[in-house]
Amino acid sequence: MKIIFRAEPGYLMAYNLTDKKTMQVAGKNLNLLNQWLNDGYTNKCTDLLQEHGFISLDMPDKKKTELKNLILKCQNVKAPLRAMSAPEIMNIELTTRCPLRCPQCYCDLNQGQDIEKEVALKYLEEAVRLKIPFINLSGGETLVYPHLKELLEYISQYGLNSAVAISGWGFDKARLEELKKAGVDEIYVSLNGSTPEINALSRDGYEMAINSLHLLQADGQVD
Repeated sequence: MKIIFRAEPGYLMAYNLTDKKTMQVAGKNLNLLNQWLNDGYTNKCTDLLQEHGFISLDMPDKKKTELKNLILKCQNVKAPLRAMSAPEIMNIELTTRCPLRCPQCYCDLNQGQDIEKEVALKYLEEAVRLKIPFINLSGGETLVYPHLKELLEYISQYGLNSAVAISGWGFDKARLEELKKAGVDEIYVSLNGSTPEINALSRDGYEMAINSLHLLQADGQVD
């Protein structure tokens, strides 16, 4: 179960990335959660958090201490008016290289550029520090990026949610298995129309996208 708690001004944000649930713990509920962490007696708030998979009653003491510290941190966190202290989603454009020739697109296989792996990892380190739960990796064609597997493994290692955007180019069962092994959570397939003719007005690769969707549907393990 991938769970993230993040301190915000006066409240906690809870993310259950496995079941795709979020919950805000504020006011009286924040006090009830803190009470359970200190005395171990359950209450309405802890029952709800447990029901939705955010906590377990046998939570290790180390995790409880971390949660206590986060609740204290809620008193000092600053954020702009009606905003959170950090984004919930980070998108990293890994490459502007792409083998397709979509009519309106600036990407080019031969003249495009890849982001340096060290730079991408630096962004991911920042996402871990700020507890940004959702990481999107995009392009260009994401699958031409040579370090995609390493970045997905890093995201998975630190319990964040990863998504990749693909056109369908170069995507087959072997590539899907590789992405799954690296810990990918979601795969987005770009399609701009329900027929080849409509799609071709703004996008290349209709059949590749359709084949990818069929492959994902048959596999049924990645969203």
